[in-house]
Amino acid sequence: EVLAGYEATAFAYGQTGTGKTYTMEGELDSDVGRGLVPRTAQAIIDRLTRGKYADYSISCSYLEIYNEDLTDLLVPAHIQAPKLHLKDVGNGKGVVCSGLSEVPVRSLSDILDLVRIAQDRRHVAETRINARSSRSHCIFTLKVKCRRLVAAGELENSGKL
Repeated sequence: EVLAGYEATAFAYGQTGTGKTYTMEGELDSDVGRGLVPRTAQAIIDRLTRGKYADYSISCSYLEIYNEDLTDLLVPAHIQAPKLHLKDVGNGKGVVCSGLSEVPVRSLSDILDLVRIAQDRRHVAETRINARSSRSHCIFTLKVKCRRLVAAGELENSGKL
């Protein structure tokens, strides 16, 4: 439905140590052990590259919320990241995070590289249940813009996951 212009959300919720991060990310270096984010990204890329679409672009963002602070996990470490703010922009667009970077990607490999960067930058700490427990909440966003040929010309859609 993302390719039809809809916005979709997958949400993992649960107690510490129950596998929320694993469910979403999985084992990035294993085809069978990948989580929801890489599997869904691959499915979207597969659909886009089958030839039905005249043109498309994909971008990713990765936001961390830790102790009420917002962090862009994809800003290179040597760059001073701008202060992030949540705003309701109106016009039916809802709440956005102003200043959050969007990184263009073309392949699953590009997306996996970004997830690895984000994993290295997340706040983690040891708990009784898990030696590297995520101490934050994260929002990974995949934005897709695509154009396809239809009988009356071209149809352009923008969707988000």
